[in-house]
Amino acid sequence: MDKFKTKNSKINLPVNTKTRENSIKKQIMTDNTTLNEQITQTRLSKQQNKAQKQLTNKVNEIDNKVSKLSDTSDTFAQDNKTVEKSQENVLSNHLKQYNSEDIARFSTNKSNLINNVNGKLSEFVKKFYDPNTKKAKSKLAPIKTQKMFLGRISDGLAKQINTMLNNSKIIQEKLGKKYDVKNTNFVISSNNIEHIYNHHGDEKIIGQIDVTPDNLSKYDEVVSNPDYIGVSNKLSRGNTPTLFFTKKINGYSVAVEVLSSSKQMYPETYYVFKSNSKEYADFIKNNKLKKAWDVESDDKVSSDIDVLDDTSAAFSINDTTTKDQKSQIAPVSLNNMQQEAKNDT
Repeated sequence: MDKFKTKNSKINLPVNTKTRENSIKKQIMTDNTTLNEQITQTRLSKQQNKAQKQLTNKVNEIDNKVSKLSDTSDTFAQDNKTVEKSQENVLSNHLKQYNSEDIARFSTNKSNLINNVNGKLSEFVKKFYDPNTKKAKSKLAPIKTQKMFLGRISDGLAKQINTMLNNSKIIQEKLGKKYDVKNTNFVISSNNIEHIYNHHGDEKIIGQIDVTPDNLSKYDEVVSNPDYIGVSNKLSRGNTPTLFFTKKINGYSVAVEVLSSSKQMYPETYYVFKSNSKEYADFIKNNKLKKAWDVESDDKVSSDIDVLDDTSAAFSINDTTTKDQKSQIAPVSLNNMQQEAKNDT
């Protein structure tokens, strides 16, 4: 019985058995640590794979968007080229832009300027203006005539003007020829500017306001995209047709008498009216102006185009215009301008 212990007694294992137990425990702990690390690593790996997959998907999504944008850009560029081609050499204000050959030819005369190439209309009309007198600078006459080319008339507007010129009884009776203003240049010279400022810079006629560099610089907008146009029933002193162009701009209305000669159109007279004034309505009605279609349209001239409501006589001959004021409306001589036009074209 001495060989056995009671149930509550501690059994003393051999030393080598304890060592083995400890070794097993240590191995188990090591294995657990390794397993945990592997589990953690697996989880991290899965997370990384998931993140990598999400990143790859995102990159692919971005690549697809970039590809679509690139395609859109190419399409836009192609469309833009198509638009540019269809509107070749046409400015936003419907004047045909000059090509390099035109610019080189016009530039042989050092007194010539090309709008938006080697000068700006706003600066050109301003340099001849004297704000103190509201007229042209006094020493302008001795200066060699300078000229600015604004652009060529659009095909749509030329078509309408051709129809009006060739249907004009006065033109056909006195000149007896067909007109074609296609590719005509709109031009303004220092002589034109001097005449306009000296006759309308300090305006006294009722319903009109002073011509200034600010509103005179709108000349290209008026003639290139007018609201109303027409042909005068009188020829100029140079025996050439006179055209009317009107347009409402920035709270006022502009009416221009333009001379057509030798493939160039010059402003003979420039009137600025108060917005929606009776005098502006009279000008349109008494000169029998017609509404201008969109200059890019191919529509024919309507025979029943509306004009403004019936009003009294035109400003240039109304009862409130004095004799002196009427004398201001006389046209300038065209001899020099016609000769210059022939030289330039």
